[in-house]
Amino acid sequence: MKIETSDTPLPRSRYQGFIEELLKGKTIINLEHKFYNSIRQACYKQEINLEYRIHTRKQQDGRYAICLHKITTL
Repeated sequence: MKIETSDTPLPRSRYQGFIEELLKGKTIINLEHKFYNSIRQACYKQEINLEYRIHTRKQQDGRYAICLHKITTL
């Protein structure tokens, strides 16, 4: 397997602050659908779904909540 390195940093998502809070174990609530979907897509682009399960739910008021669950292996 060939690994390439670069001195240029990876581009930061405009939702990076939200992603960092999710990685700390926090849940983000009261998200409008477009923001919830953008955060979820940013997590997939950064391949966070390889280590964490992205858990989402729709609240009673129609807004969304999102959090991450660490994937455990036996």
